[in-house]
Amino acid sequence: MSMHRILFAEDDPTTRMVVSEFLRSEGYDVIAVEDGQYAIEALAMDSNFDLLLSDIDMPRLQGHMLLSRVEKMYPDIRRVLLTGYDADKYMSIATQFGISNIITKTNPFNLKDLGAYLGGLLRADIFGITRYLDESTDTTKLEVLNSRDIAPFIKQLLEDHPLEDGGMLEQAFVEVLTNAVYYGVFDSDGANKHEWESDIDVPPGQVELEYGSDDEKLVVGIKDTGGKLDKKKILFWLSRQIRKNAMGLPLGLTDSHGRGLFLSREYMDRLVVNIERGARTEIICVKYLKTVYEGPKPLLINEI
Repeated sequence: MSMHRILFAEDDPTTRMVVSEFLRSEGYDVIAVEDGQYAIEALAMDSNFDLLLSDIDMPRLQGHMLLSRVEKMYPDIRRVLLTGYDADKYMSIATQFGISNIITKTNPFNLKDLGAYLGGLLRADIFGITRYLDESTDTTKLEVLNSRDIAPFIKQLLEDHPLEDGGMLEQAFVEVLTNAVYYGVFDSDGANKHEWESDIDVPPGQVELEYGSDDEKLVVGIKDTGGKLDKKKILFWLSRQIRKNAMGLPLGLTDSHGRGLFLSREYMDRLVVNIERGARTEIICVKYLKTVYEGPKPLLINEI
C-alpha cells in the first residue's frame, strides 16, 4: 500500500494522540494539529494530503467551516468530520455544506471501523461488506430475479440472524430492497408506489442482497446497478425524517422517499451509503452483536 497522507485536526489531546497513533499503525503518514486554523496553516505550507479528518467543535475555526474552505482551496483532498455529539444535531449543517461523512466518537472508540472506513475512501474502494467483517467470514448472497423475491429474502436473512426489533428491521430492509428494484433498476416514480407492479422480472446481475456475521457484528448489504441516488437527495430525505414539526412529528412522515434508509439507520448501529453515480448504489447496515459502542450514530454517505 502506498503511504497515504492524512491531516488530522482535533483539539482534544487524548483523541488526537489515540487516533493519530492508530492511523500510523495502519501505515498512514499522519500530521496532527490542534484546531482548524492550524490545519489551514499546515495546508498553506504543504497541501500534499490525501484526506482531512477534522473534529467539528474546535476553537478558532469550526470543523465544517474548515472542510468548506478546504473543498474550495484543495478540492482533491477527501474530507471527513469527527464528533462526539449526535450527527443528527448537525444535519442542517451537513445539508447546507454538502457534508456527508461524519464519524462519531464512541466509548470504546471503534478504531477498527474507523480504519476500514477511511481505508475505503483513500483507496477509492468503497463497495462491499467484507471490509467490515473478519477476513474468514462467509457471506450469503441472494440475487433478486423477481420482485416477489424481496419479502422471502428478507425473511430468510432475519431467520438466519434473529435480532431485536426484527419487525421494524424487516420493514426497513423490505423497503430498501424494494427501492433497489423499482427505483434503482426501473427508475419508477416513488410518488406513485401504489402503481408499482407486484410481479416484475429483474434482469440478472442487477440487484443483490448479501449478509454475513462474525463474532462481533452482522453486516447487511443491498446493491443495485442503477446508481440513481445521490448525496444531496439522501441528506434531504434523512433531514426530513429527523427534523420535527410543531407537533413533534417528522417533517417527512408522509414522504414517499427515505423512510427505509431512516428506519435502517434507526434500528441498526451503522448505515453506510455508497454511490457510483449512474452505475451502482449500495446500502450497508451494521449491527453489533456483542461489543456495545456507546455514543451517537455516524452519517456515512460516499459518492464517487
